[in-house]
Amino acid sequence: MKKAVLVIALLVAIGTATFMAYANNRQPTSNTITPAPTATMSASPATSTSPAAAASATPTPTAQPAMTECQTSALAATLTTSGGAAGTIYYSLALKNVGAKTCTEAGYPGVSLVSASGATLGQPAMRNTSVAPQTITLSPGAAAYAQVGVPNAGNFDAGQCSAVSAAMRVYPPDQTQYLQVSTQLQACPGFSTTALSSSTQR
Repeated sequence: MKKAVLVIALLVAIGTATFMAYANNRQPTSNTITPAPTATMSASPATSTSPAAAASATPTPTAQPAMTECQTSALAATLTTSGGAAGTIYYSLALKNVGAKTCTEAGYPGVSLVSASGATLGQPAMRNTSVAPQTITLSPGAAAYAQVGVPNAGNFDAGQCSAVSAAMRVYPPDQTQYLQVSTQLQACPGFSTTALSSSTQR
Protein backbone atom coordinates (compact mmCIF):
# COMPACT_ATOMS: atom_id res chain seq x y z
CA MET A 1 0.00 0.00 0.00
CA LYS A 2 2.81 2.35 0.87
CA LYS A 3 4.46 1.47 -2.44
CA ALA A 4 1.41 2.46 -4.35
CA VAL A 5 1.21 5.78 -2.54
CA LEU A 6 4.88 6.46 -3.25
CA VAL A 7 4.44 5.66 -6.95
CA ILE A 8 1.50 8.02 -7.24
CA ALA A 9 3.38 10.76 -5.39
CA LEU A 10 6.37 10.26 -7.69
CA LEU A 11 4.18 10.50 -10.80
CA VAL A 12 2.52 13.66 -9.52
CA ALA A 13 5.95 15.18 -8.80
CA ILE A 14 7.24 14.28 -12.27
CA GLY A 15 4.09 15.71 -13.95
CA THR A 16 4.34 18.93 -11.97
CA ALA A 17 8.03 19.36 -12.83
CA THR A 18 7.35 18.69 -16.51
CA PHE A 19 4.49 21.25 -16.61
CA MET A 20 6.59 23.92 -14.90
CA ALA A 21 9.45 23.40 -17.35
CA TYR A 22 7.07 23.70 -20.29
CA ALA A 23 5.50 26.83 -18.84
CA ASN A 24 8.88 28.46 -18.23
CA ASN A 25 10.17 27.76 -21.76
CA ARG A 26 7.09 29.11 -23.60
CA GLN A 27 7.50 32.80 -24.62
CA PRO A 28 4.36 34.78 -25.05
CA THR A 29 3.64 35.70 -28.69
CA SER A 30 4.11 39.42 -29.16
CA ASN A 31 1.71 40.82 -31.70
CA THR A 32 3.32 44.25 -31.89
CA ILE A 33 1.89 46.34 -34.68
CA THR A 34 4.30 48.96 -35.88
CA PRO A 35 2.29 52.03 -36.56
CA ALA A 36 2.49 53.16 -40.18
CA PRO A 37 4.50 56.34 -40.53
CA THR A 38 2.29 59.33 -40.82
CA ALA A 39 2.68 60.94 -44.25
CA THR A 40 3.40 64.59 -43.76
CA MET A 41 1.83 66.60 -46.58
CA SER A 42 4.08 69.57 -47.13
CA ALA A 43 2.09 71.91 -49.31
CA SER A 44 4.39 73.96 -51.55
CA PRO A 45 3.53 77.60 -51.41
CA ALA A 46 1.77 78.80 -54.56
CA THR A 47 4.05 80.56 -56.98
CA SER A 48 3.52 84.22 -56.45
CA THR A 49 2.81 86.16 -59.57
CA SER A 50 4.94 89.23 -59.78
CA PRO A 51 2.71 92.25 -59.67
CA ALA A 52 1.62 93.57 -63.04
CA ALA A 53 4.33 92.02 -65.14
CA ALA A 54 3.37 94.23 -68.00
CA ALA A 55 4.51 92.70 -71.25
CA SER A 56 6.49 95.32 -73.02
CA ALA A 57 4.65 95.26 -76.32
CA THR A 58 6.69 96.40 -79.29
CA PRO A 59 4.85 99.36 -80.76
CA THR A 60 3.39 98.61 -84.17
CA PRO A 61 4.86 100.93 -86.77
CA THR A 62 2.30 103.28 -88.21
CA ALA A 63 1.42 102.12 -91.70
CA GLN A 64 2.29 104.69 -94.29
CA PRO A 65 -0.52 105.46 -96.71
CA ALA A 66 0.04 103.79 -100.05
CA MET A 67 1.15 106.09 -102.83
CA THR A 68 -1.53 106.57 -105.46
CA GLU A 69 -1.14 107.11 -109.17
CA CYS A 70 -1.34 110.68 -110.32
CA GLN A 71 -4.81 111.51 -111.60
CA THR A 72 -5.17 113.54 -114.79
CA SER A 73 -6.81 116.33 -112.79
CA ALA A 74 -3.60 116.73 -110.75
CA LEU A 75 -1.33 117.03 -113.80
CA ALA A 76 -0.41 119.66 -116.37
CA ALA A 77 1.31 118.89 -119.70
CA THR A 78 3.89 120.95 -121.58
CA LEU A 79 5.79 120.21 -124.77
CA THR A 80 9.22 121.62 -125.65
CA THR A 81 11.67 120.83 -128.45
CA SER A 82 14.64 118.82 -127.23
CA GLY A 83 16.60 118.09 -130.42
CA GLY A 84 16.55 116.16 -133.67
CA ALA A 85 18.37 113.40 -135.52
CA ALA A 86 18.01 111.31 -138.70
CA GLY A 87 14.92 113.13 -139.93
CA THR A 88 13.08 113.06 -136.58
CA ILE A 89 12.41 115.97 -134.26
CA TYR A 90 12.29 115.08 -130.57
CA TYR A 91 10.06 116.83 -128.06
CA SER A 92 10.18 116.66 -124.30
CA LEU A 93 6.70 115.98 -122.95
CA ALA A 94 6.48 116.95 -119.27
CA LEU A 95 3.70 115.86 -116.91
CA LYS A 96 3.87 118.10 -113.85
CA ASN A 97 2.16 117.41 -110.53
CA VAL A 98 0.06 120.52 -109.90
CA GLY A 99 -1.92 118.87 -107.10
CA ALA A 100 -1.43 119.15 -103.35
CA LYS A 101 -0.42 115.52 -102.74
CA THR A 102 2.51 113.35 -103.74
CA CYS A 103 1.62 110.73 -106.36
CA THR A 104 3.35 108.33 -108.76
CA GLU A 105 3.66 107.85 -112.49
CA ALA A 106 4.85 104.73 -114.28
CA GLY A 107 4.78 103.55 -117.89
CA TYR A 108 3.95 105.06 -121.25
CA PRO A 109 1.67 108.02 -121.85
CA GLY A 110 -0.89 107.68 -124.62
CA VAL A 111 0.01 110.30 -127.26
CA SER A 112 -1.83 111.29 -130.42
CA LEU A 113 -2.36 114.35 -132.64
CA VAL A 114 -5.83 115.81 -133.02
CA SER A 115 -7.56 118.37 -135.19
CA ALA A 116 -9.33 121.49 -133.95
CA SER A 117 -12.55 119.45 -133.79
CA GLY A 118 -10.88 116.79 -131.63
CA ALA A 119 -10.60 114.12 -134.37
CA THR A 120 -7.53 111.89 -134.18
CA LEU A 121 -5.03 112.48 -136.98
CA GLY A 122 -2.99 109.55 -138.24
CA GLN A 123 -1.90 106.78 -135.85
CA PRO A 124 -1.23 107.26 -132.12
CA ALA A 125 2.42 107.30 -131.14
CA MET A 126 3.97 103.86 -130.96
CA ARG A 127 6.10 102.85 -127.99
CA ASN A 128 9.82 103.53 -128.12
CA THR A 129 11.38 100.97 -125.77
CA SER A 130 14.73 102.74 -125.39
CA VAL A 131 13.67 103.80 -121.86
CA ALA A 132 12.60 101.10 -119.40
CA PRO A 133 9.34 101.86 -117.55
CA GLN A 134 9.93 102.93 -113.96
CA THR A 135 7.88 104.22 -111.06
CA ILE A 136 8.43 107.93 -110.51
CA THR A 137 7.33 109.65 -107.31
CA LEU A 138 6.11 113.17 -107.96
CA SER A 139 5.87 115.54 -105.06
CA PRO A 140 3.84 118.68 -105.72
CA GLY A 141 5.64 120.72 -108.38
CA ALA A 142 7.76 117.81 -109.68
CA ALA A 143 7.46 116.42 -113.23
CA ALA A 144 7.97 113.20 -115.19
CA TYR A 145 9.20 113.29 -118.78
CA ALA A 146 8.70 111.33 -121.99
CA GLN A 147 10.49 111.89 -125.29
CA VAL A 148 8.14 112.16 -128.27
CA GLY A 149 9.67 111.54 -131.67
CA VAL A 150 7.97 113.26 -134.66
CA PRO A 151 9.37 112.28 -138.07
CA ASN A 152 9.83 115.11 -140.58
CA ALA A 153 6.87 115.03 -142.94
CA GLY A 154 9.09 116.26 -145.78
CA ASN A 155 10.77 112.88 -145.88
CA PHE A 156 7.54 111.04 -146.81
CA ASP A 157 5.42 110.75 -149.90
CA ALA A 158 2.09 112.52 -150.07
CA GLY A 159 -0.61 110.71 -148.14
CA GLN A 160 1.79 109.00 -145.72
CA CYS A 161 1.45 111.68 -143.05
CA SER A 162 -1.58 113.22 -141.42
CA ALA A 163 -2.87 116.74 -141.77
CA VAL A 164 -1.35 119.35 -139.51
CA SER A 165 -2.66 119.06 -135.99
CA ALA A 166 -4.18 121.62 -133.67
CA ALA A 167 -3.04 119.88 -130.50
CA MET A 168 -1.31 116.86 -128.97
CA ARG A 169 -3.61 114.76 -126.80
CA VAL A 170 -1.94 113.05 -123.86
CA TYR A 171 -3.35 110.32 -121.63
CA PRO A 172 -1.27 109.86 -118.47
CA PRO A 173 -0.56 106.17 -117.74
CA ASP A 174 -3.66 104.21 -116.62
CA GLN A 175 -5.93 107.25 -116.95
CA THR A 176 -9.04 107.70 -119.10
CA GLN A 177 -9.07 111.51 -118.92
CA TYR A 178 -6.61 113.37 -121.13
CA LEU A 179 -4.62 116.58 -121.33
CA GLN A 180 -4.03 118.64 -124.48
CA VAL A 181 -1.12 120.79 -125.58
CA SER A 182 -1.53 123.12 -128.53
CA THR A 183 0.95 122.24 -131.30
CA GLN A 184 1.07 122.08 -135.11
CA LEU A 185 2.61 118.76 -136.10
CA GLN A 186 1.98 115.89 -138.51
CA ALA A 187 1.74 112.22 -137.56
CA CYS A 188 3.95 110.21 -139.90
CA PRO A 189 5.18 106.61 -139.73
CA GLY A 190 7.62 106.37 -136.83
CA PHE A 191 5.70 108.78 -134.58
CA SER A 192 6.69 107.52 -131.10
CA THR A 193 6.95 108.10 -127.35
CA THR A 194 9.20 106.68 -124.65
CA ALA A 195 8.10 105.65 -121.17
CA LEU A 196 8.11 108.36 -118.52
CA SER A 197 11.32 109.00 -116.62
CA SER A 198 12.41 111.34 -113.86
CA SER A 199 14.54 113.56 -116.12
CA THR A 200 14.40 115.00 -119.62
CA GLN A 201 15.74 112.75 -122.35
CA ARG A 202 17.99 113.80 -125.20
